[in-house]
Amino acid sequence: MSPASEETKALRNYATLQKSKVDELQNLIENAGECSSSGYFNVLPSLSKIVKLWLENGTAITNLEELEKRAVERYKKLGKPDFECLHVALVRRQGQNFYSNSKCLGLLLDWFFDETDVNLIVWKGSYRCQETTTKDVMNWLFPEIRHIRYACTKCFMEFGNKEEWIRHENNKHFQLQAWRCPEILNPNSDRNDLTKALPTTSTENECARLFHRRDDFEEHLCNEHDCKEPDVKIVVTASVIGRNYQRQIWCGFCGKLIPLQKEGLDAWSERFDHLGKHFQKEQNIGDWLLPDCNKTVRETRDVR
Repeated sequence: MSPASEETKALRNYATLQKSKVDELQNLIENAGECSSSGYFNVLPSLSKIVKLWLENGTAITNLEELEKRAVERYKKLGKPDFECLHVALVRRQGQNFYSNSKCLGLLLDWFFDETDVNLIVWKGSYRCQETTTKDVMNWLFPEIRHIRYACTKCFMEFGNKEEWIRHENNKHFQLQAWRCPEILNPNSDRNDLTKALPTTSTENECARLFHRRDDFEEHLCNEHDCKEPDVKIVVTASVIGRNYQRQIWCGFCGKLIPLQKEGLDAWSERFDHLGKHFQKEQNIGDWLLPDCNKTVRETRDVR
């Protein structure tokens, strides 16, 4: 049998399977997100939420291309391996040449998932199984997607999505009230208006010592920086890092203390939103300036 005939036979063998996968997703769309089963690889419940959400927003999904687009948008937001999104993309490409970056792996015939891994069944002169990860295949299909790496500002552990990062910091770390010493003995500062003399960005000239007792910090200001009343009170108020992320937080990307506008749990959300914007701009935890010295995480640890 010729190579072309072998290829045609391979495609024919998987034609019925391909049609069933297409029909399953198309039925989900036509039934406004309602599904009577979990479908191949249990993807339908998750995809159902996407279909229903857009229907509620007044923009109904009408075909597989639109379903893939909305699933990719969710993937970009979550930033974690999403086999439901990948399944839609693979259904749309089944029976076509499949590429790893610029290398053709062969005709895509089928696939199956194993947690965060995916096994691609391809035909390239013979049947082959390409073992890889969901994230890698998403990178091949959608190279334009930026993958955000969130990281803990305490232990510097990295996370693939914002929810896992927030959950980690909430459960594993508690912020005690502290005071970070700014640059006080600046010869160019106006001693009569210390609030204007306080730096707005971190520099290597800052004292940057961290204190967890107010009286220790006040003593430090008096003894080490010759600070007098009422200047001490001004500096103490301006330099506090709030307990449990209230009032004011340290941002190592901005290199300064950031006053918060909200209180309670809303203040937590405000902090995570602020830091999240830095990560979304692809800033790396290695660039985080530590609050108790004038060095970044990269300068003190082996962080890429």
